[in-house]
Amino acid sequence: MKRKTKKHLIQTVCSILVVVIFFMSHKIGMAKTEFNNITIYYHDEVVTNDTDLNNLYQKIVNKFADKGFPLPKSNYSVYLCKSSTEFKIKSITFTNGVRGKNFQFLDRMYIQEADIANDEVQAASQALNNRTLSGTVAHELTHSYQQEKLGFFKYRTAPNWKLEGMADYVANQSSAKTADALPLFLNGETYSDTINCDKKIWEGVYFYFVSRLRVDYLLTYKKMSEDEFWNTDFDLEKLDSEIRTAIKQGGYIFDNLTPHIMH
Repeated sequence: MKRKTKKHLIQTVCSILVVVIFFMSHKIGMAKTEFNNITIYYHDEVVTNDTDLNNLYQKIVNKFADKGFPLPKSNYSVYLCKSSTEFKIKSITFTNGVRGKNFQFLDRMYIQEADIANDEVQAASQALNNRTLSGTVAHELTHSYQQEKLGFFKYRTAPNWKLEGMADYVANQSSAKTADALPLFLNGETYSDTINCDKKIWEGVYFYFVSRLRVDYLLTYKKMSEDEFWNTDFDLEKLDSEIRTAIKQGGYIFDNLTPHIMH
């Protein structure tokens, strides 16, 4: 067999194995429990009783209900991985710090190392350990809802701050703690040496936080409708200035932290 032909054969076999692993092996060794149109896959050794799963599902439902959003209509599969290695292999995600990966075209998502009983998910560092397992799942499900709501093209071309901000808004949490991020926002800053986090990682985390802040201000405080939110082209500099003024004057309170705590 010629060397070139042998190389192509090996590449073909490897490609087939990747496809098989991705599309067929993700359920191996996992149990499942169905809740309406959401099926949660998990490992028996990390689930002590059905109550933990029921509580997890109810927390996810409540997050959507609290913000007035419906769950996605499609039948969705949520895979709760028991290790970082399993998550990386099944989601084909090798970037550290990623908590969840949503494959919307397959109606399934993978969640990083999950502690179901305590509603926790592995974080890159303690400084960013501010997300719950239920909040992580709700965040990813919100992206599925957004695509159903907007349609494929409009979803793919929507500003990222709207997409991620609304996902964190429904989850009602961000990786960055409000006590760390909000003072920076109020001072027009993006980073401080007092933040116990790598600056490059913090930039992404802070973007999510500010995006959620904007969405919360518009939908909760300003009572803007969802359709108006999606169809408005915002001047972000003006919007951020407006939010700062509303917080400092005490009219708008975010995450139950009053302005005097920020100074």
